[in-house]
Amino acid sequence: MGTVLAFFGAATIPFVVAALGILVLVVFVRFAKNNYVKVPPNMVAVISGRKRWMTTEGGEKVKVGYRLVKGGATLVIPFLERKDEIDLRIITIPDLKVTNAITKEGAPLTVQAVANIKIASEDALLMNAVERLLGKPQEEIKQMAYETLEGHIRSMLGTLTIEQVN
Repeated sequence: MGTVLAFFGAATIPFVVAALGILVLVVFVRFAKNNYVKVPPNMVAVISGRKRWMTTEGGEKVKVGYRLVKGGATLVIPFLERKDEIDLRIITIPDLKVTNAITKEGAPLTVQAVANIKIASEDALLMNAVERLLGKPQEEIKQMAYETLEGHIRSMLGTLTIEQVN
């Protein structure tokens, strides 16, 4: 210690301490900037990696490996957590067409429709969406919805007469 003081002098120690303080501050600010995630109101961030308690539709508490951030901000811990996103905007299916749907009377029909779908923003329903849709591109979600809606339209038409359909 004596040789360090002799080499630098007592006057330089405050400058060295200040430089180290600034270095620590810069490292902290960069860490916070790179790992602080802002989520717009039309998105949900799914932060996975650590276990959390969440409430299901039935009101029971379950331990899951993710947390949901809807329209806010959070800090993601590197190496322990990962961030994915789910879009909550409306998805339009403009060309829903069902051909040869059989009515209650046995008559085949062709039906054209337009559908708007949206992922609900309630926690219990979002948990279901995370499990089923996370990581899928919007086109694949559209195709899944198209096929589901086509099946529902067919089943509804099977319970109706032609007069009821009109």
